[in-house]
Amino acid sequence: MIGTPEQVRRLRSMKLKAVSLLAIAAAIFIATFYLSGATWVGYVRAGSEAAMVGGIADWFAVTALFRYPLGIPIPHTAVLPRSKDVVAASLGRFITDTFLNPEQLTKRIADLKPAKRLAAYLSEPEHATAVAGVAAGLLHSLAEAVDDSSIQDNIQRLIVDHAIDADLGPALVSFVEHAVDNGHHVPVIDAAIAALQASVRTAQPTLRDRLRDESPWWVPESVDDVVFARLLQGLDRFLGDVGAQPDHPLRLELDTNIVKQLRILEADGSLSETTGRLRDDLMEHPALQAWIGSLWDGAVQTIGRVAEEPTGELRSMVSEPIAQAAKRLGSDPQLASRLDDWAIRLGAAVAENVGAELSHMIESTVLAWDADETARWVELGVGRDLQIIRINGTVVGGLVGLLIHAGTEFLA
Repeated sequence: MIGTPEQVRRLRSMKLKAVSLLAIAAAIFIATFYLSGATWVGYVRAGSEAAMVGGIADWFAVTALFRYPLGIPIPHTAVLPRSKDVVAASLGRFITDTFLNPEQLTKRIADLKPAKRLAAYLSEPEHATAVAGVAAGLLHSLAEAVDDSSIQDNIQRLIVDHAIDADLGPALVSFVEHAVDNGHHVPVIDAAIAALQASVRTAQPTLRDRLRDESPWWVPESVDDVVFARLLQGLDRFLGDVGAQPDHPLRLELDTNIVKQLRILEADGSLSETTGRLRDDLMEHPALQAWIGSLWDGAVQTIGRVAEEPTGELRSMVSEPIAQAAKRLGSDPQLASRLDDWAIRLGAAVAENVGAELSHMIESTVLAWDADETARWVELGVGRDLQIIRINGTVVGGLVGLLIHAGTEFLA
């Protein structure tokens, strides 16, 4: 069935009213022949006769738009079914010339002030959250559609290529200097001192042998043992003090010399060479390669969770930057102006490049419609108003008939 039941019911109702009014006019016209020859009868007859003519003429005109009146193939009737192909071409040109005209479209976009409207819309938290969900859903669909292995290879190549070209020496100096200034290196120094202290204790036999080799032949071995024990105890206590006292002079000197020595190595190029070898080794390490390859999978999973959880924490994390961007857009006239200009240029490009294709698409779509069904669709859409024209034609025809009869009586 073409059209909704409500559309069909309303059209039938208006048709019944138009036909009923025409039937009333016809009944009045016929009744005048059975009445006396009073003056008023002539006015009634003339009015009803003209009303019938007006109603029938408008019925013919309205019917001729959609079908042959009474099924008779009168020339220039059934206009819509016969002219569907012409209508299709005209409709396509009308849409593109009216709505996709570059000059009109860009003016319309400029009048809309899209940046201002977008800022106002996204400033509402629920709108920002909804946009975040739509964007995440779109990105997730696109991510699932692409070749994962190709994306992973590209990410890996991008990271490795940038890392290989990077000089890590200056970055390392800045990192260490920041760590020293803020005390972030203290746990590392503590661990190093503790490791050195443990190594000294473990290496006691080796150190004792070295002292025996360096000691003069005439010094008794018992003396060497006493000296070695004292030295070892003193060194152990000294390292313990350095590890336990954050403000120990040796630690303060060490803090100063760490950055100083790194700057010396940076100046003579040794640091860049060393960090370069370390960087290359890391880039070739299987664990790092596997981690780089997993970045894409992690991103896709995160985007999927954002899309699937309407009230989740991830959705809020994504929507918050959108709301902040909208706030900045609303308070930055220059940024808003750039966005408006971009929208205008995009609209002009769409109008110039898509207009002809859209016109062809509309034309081909309408051409594929069945002629009778197309006429029925149009009739259901505007037929009710056309039936009102029939009613008006009957009423206006009757009034004109009265005026003509009155004029005739006056002139006679």
